[in-house]
Amino acid sequence: MLCYKCQNTIPDYSLVCTNCGAEQSVLSRNKAHAGTDSAPIPNIAAKPMKWFNFLIYFYLFYEAASSYMSGITYILGSFMNISKLISDSMSEVAISQAQMPEIVFTCCSQFGSQFRVVDIIYGLLLFGFAAWAIILRFKLAKRKKNAPKLLLWYLSVPAVVSSIYNVVYMIISKTTGPEQIILLAMMLAVQGAIVSANYTYFKKREELFEN
Repeated sequence: MLCYKCQNTIPDYSLVCTNCGAEQSVLSRNKAHAGTDSAPIPNIAAKPMKWFNFLIYFYLFYEAASSYMSGITYILGSFMNISKLISDSMSEVAISQAQMPEIVFTCCSQFGSQFRVVDIIYGLLLFGFAAWAIILRFKLAKRKKNAPKLLLWYLSVPAVVSSIYNVVYMIISKTTGPEQIILLAMMLAVQGAIVSANYTYFKKREELFEN
């Protein structure tokens, strides 16, 4: 933010300007504007920022790590198919712990080719989403003006891509049914509500993102 007296850039919510020493409380800043045509300075510090802090200190890092690990899983082979093959193998014979890595490798290599291209494309997209989450985290932390808009896109695009992947998977595997469609619709509705809530949250704090 800017010091109201010397216009020097200082850290957000500073109590005193590091350049001229002027007190930066809302009361002091509004007193300085008394008798001028300038509008009173809003008490932006009073707005709760817990969700913002949760986003930049935990959520986006978690999303990046989760997307990256999921990307590896999808490129190596579907987790659900690997789990099924391992389960089937273990039900047929007693398997020692030392044999597990070999079984996992075999399961990955046996994954159906008709799904392979879809999984690899989705895995690469997940890598892209992981990079997006990290870049977005630092844009939010630096209060970049376009950061809230990028966050809304980040909350929307991966959800849509995931739904498309699931629809393609159901079509290829011929498992499409009303239950799956309803579940996908519910997931998109929940994600839409999350996007809407974040839009409202950052709209009320848009004055904080001016860099």
